[in-house]
Amino acid sequence: MKCYVISLGCPKNLVDTENILYIFSKQNIEFVYDPEKADILFINTCAFIQKAIKESINTILEIAQNKKENQKLVVAGCLISRFKNQIESQIPEIDVFIDTNSANFVNLNKKFNYCDFAKPFEIEKRIVTTYPYAYLRISDGCHHNCSFCTIPQIRGPYRQKNPEYIKSEFIQLLEKGVREIILIAQDTSCYNNNNLSSLLKDLSKIEGNYWIRVLYLYPTSITDDLIETIASTPRIVPYFDIPLQHVSNKILKLMQRNYDKKFICNLFDKLLKYDVAIRSTFIVGFPFEEEKDFNEILDFINNYRIDRLGAFEYSKEENTKSATYGNFIDYNTRRKRKTLLLDVQKRLSKKNLERFIGKKLKVIIDGPKIARSFLDAPEIDGLVKLKRERQVGDFEDIVISKSSFYDLYE
Repeated sequence: MKCYVISLGCPKNLVDTENILYIFSKQNIEFVYDPEKADILFINTCAFIQKAIKESINTILEIAQNKKENQKLVVAGCLISRFKNQIESQIPEIDVFIDTNSANFVNLNKKFNYCDFAKPFEIEKRIVTTYPYAYLRISDGCHHNCSFCTIPQIRGPYRQKNPEYIKSEFIQLLEKGVREIILIAQDTSCYNNNNLSSLLKDLSKIEGNYWIRVLYLYPTSITDDLIETIASTPRIVPYFDIPLQHVSNKILKLMQRNYDKKFICNLFDKLLKYDVAIRSTFIVGFPFEEEKDFNEILDFINNYRIDRLGAFEYSKEENTKSATYGNFIDYNTRRKRKTLLLDVQKRLSKKNLERFIGKKLKVIIDGPKIARSFLDAPEIDGLVKLKRERQVGDFEDIVISKSSFYDLYE
């Protein structure tokens, strides 16, 4: 039996897909790159915001349109968790629905009906598709109640993985040759009652030539010990991914983020005492956001260095509290604010990167002439562009000769 796989969405979704690939491989299912040659057409979907929902549905429809009579279409992931009943009635070509909140996979060689799949929280075995880096999930679900967010609906309440399981997975990834292991969760910093630093210290003692990177740190869970651990531990990349979402006290309260602007400024004062990279994301056009609220974001990024920044227009999502607020910002205003924020950050990013010209940086080789430094998480940040080909997976020290808006050059 042969399977064609499409994985949409975030790194957490990719880990689910890699788990599925492993399970399929143990059922003697072969993977192919041509959907016409497949017996199973597998799509792992995202449904975090409307844009992701649209992409997922369009992908399903495209595959369903070309599906042959003897092929089985399997759709998994967040879209099914949120909208299974609607999808089932509107796209009858789907043969199997796989949800994110269950316990077991079915044997797809034998059974094609409704099932669900959220793994029991144990060691996750999977086929790594992103060499030389890989993601390692340390928890799933979320206990925050942000007014705009669908994650608790999709992924359920927060539950963390046993540290011994994490350590075993970590070692397995190193044995597969992975050189950068990226810890992920909906909220990594709340691990072990805001004691992520203890886990990081234990992992960093494991022998080997590798990097650890951490994504998705929730601001209020970032302790002084965690800052010191990430900023100063040799095998840990000094990189802080902290989705702030906003800095206006009014908007933060409406978002139910449980911190205020003063807290953010104090946190950044601590972070910027170290030579670290900082990434953040902001939502613009949130209900009741006035020009003065938006300008607070611009003032903040001009006063506090953020090396990598993502911006999203507010997306009104079903069954979220913010969807009931009213006073929604029109599309043109949301788009204008997002464009302006990214334009300001583009100028600041160019200035920030100039500080590395003439300096030596350790990089991980991702492609023959492509690398990443401590500044760069895969897929979402910049690159280091090399003069000559190197071996993928190696670490090298290179001297930076120039920079652009987002990238560095050997």
